[in-house]
Amino acid sequence: MSKQTRRYLILARFSQTDIIPARASLMESAAGVSVEEPLLAFSSEQGDTVGVLVRSEMVSAQIIYSLANDYMIGDQTFIFVMGVDEDWSGVGAQASWEWLREGRGASAPSEGNTDYQGDIGPDTSLGDSARL
Repeated sequence: MSKQTRRYLILARFSQTDIIPARASLMESAAGVSVEEPLLAFSSEQGDTVGVLVRSEMVSAQIIYSLANDYMIGDQTFIFVMGVDEDWSGVGAQASWEWLREGRGASAPSEGNTDYQGDIGPDTSLGDSARL
């Protein structure tokens, strides 16, 4: 039985003193868990908080274990892994939404943003909040 590839958003925040080596370590580890090149979805202005998109055959707990490094110390640093299913929407960050749309297999024909024509506005049927 083959493993299913799923999409994940990895959120990470690093100490200001460790930004460069911590981000390099995260991206190297993310490449190791992803079946294709990970995408840096966003970075904070200071660079200490990032979002990385990966496709992996692992579950989130396995991914966290693979990403944990010496830079995750104290209360202000973290790594959070969240699966991205078919129900998502976003505004801005066009490259990230394109990445999420790509590579969907026959098992996910109704994936989010199938009529993507640029930025997708908030789902007004649920109020004014956008969903990822």
